[in-house]
Amino acid sequence: MSFKTTQETFWAGNFGTEYIQRNQGDGLLASNLAFFSNALHQAHGIQSCIEFGANIGMNLKALKLLYPGIDAHAIEINAEAAKHLGEVIPPPTRAQQLHSRFRSITAVGPDPDQGCAHPHQP
Repeated sequence: MSFKTTQETFWAGNFGTEYIQRNQGDGLLASNLAFFSNALHQAHGIQSCIEFGANIGMNLKALKLLYPGIDAHAIEINAEAAKHLGEVIPPPTRAQQLHSRFRSITAVGPDPDQGCAHPHQP
């Protein structure tokens, strides 16, 4: 698969795969729970979310604990991470299936040609 930016290639490749091992576990989940609990303490009625670049879904795990029943979605460019993500978000909303609709995610600036984070369709 070809990517439009070096950042996409970077995350889809070995760095993104190695990131899986460095960013998981009970300590990170506890930290994420504390962070989201604090950051969202005044938010009420959160029913859905989408995470762009979810890796294996550690943020989504925390959000699902804080908001049982949340309609969680994710997009992940790294195939190995997306496999693990499927354990957090069951089909049909997991990244492998969304990837066919949103081929890549590019972080960009405020100029429309350099824009904002947006999906590029194939």
